[in-house]
Amino acid sequence: MTADAGQREGTVVRRVNNVFWVQAGSDVFACQVRARLRKEQGSVLIGDRVTIGSLDHANRIGAIEAVASRRNVLRRPSLANVDQVVVVVAAAEPEFQPQALDRFLVLVHMSGLEPRIVWTKTDLADVGEVRGWTQRYASLGYPVAAVSARRGDLGAFPGWQIGR
Repeated sequence: MTADAGQREGTVVRRVNNVFWVQAGSDVFACQVRARLRKEQGSVLIGDRVTIGSLDHANRIGAIEAVASRRNVLRRPSLANVDQVVVVVAAAEPEFQPQALDRFLVLVHMSGLEPRIVWTKTDLADVGEVRGWTQRYASLGYPVAAVSARRGDLGAFPGWQIGR
């Protein structure tokens, strides 16, 4: 995908109804999807790499002209071109629900992605239970971390590529 003169390439960063915010360099444009593209492509997702045109730089508006092929798609929530997935679950308040985590992990795997798991609020849960859950998921091959804002151990992500 290469932008012609008067067009720019960017990434969809937000959607509200039928308005898509596209980050193109340091600029953000509110864009509509061309009807032709909607019929050909179907939906546009957050994370899609797009070409935008009909740009009004003063009002920061434009139109999505093309969508590049996607590396991957995550269906819940609907996202495209995802680099990594970090699943954050509470160890307590609300009570940890392993079935909910397992369902989300299946969705992530179906998208071809490798999730990481973070347990929060570990200061509110039984230490043995938290250790048991982290060991169980780690034994399945998941990178895991258990953190607590109250204890100040929020930097416990060894080897994780944060900021991607």
